[in-house]
Amino acid sequence: MMDGLSLNSTFSKRLSKKTPGLVKSSYPVATRFEFPFGTTSSYHNWKPENGAVVVCILGQDSEWWCSDGSHKLESEGPVLGHGGLAFPEALLEHCPKREVNMKDGGVLIMYPGLRVREVKGRSFMYARRANTS
Repeated sequence: MMDGLSLNSTFSKRLSKKTPGLVKSSYPVATRFEFPFGTTSSYHNWKPENGAVVVCILGQDSEWWCSDGSHKLESEGPVLGHGGLAFPEALLEHCPKREVNMKDGGVLIMYPGLRVREVKGRSFMYARRANTS
């Protein structure tokens, strides 16, 4: 019987063969990434590179899918509770979104239609565009 890790690895390989447009991200996992939900505060201790989007998700062992289900976003590191990953904004440009201006000049981007499949934890996704100034 396969353990969860082997099963997940097998699923990913199978998916990459069958699903066109599978995207591998080389962007780093944030070392510390906190977002006080319900406020317009900025993120702490981590600034993404210009042109990147920080994607914040609560939960672990997640699979990241674009809202139309066309392709999966894969990261090179673990996604932990209150963890963040940065993806090029172009990967998410076709997803429905809502933008809110932040006090520090950044933009909070909400992707209500972005599907997140999780083994455990709650599923929702927010993103914040890096400051370009």
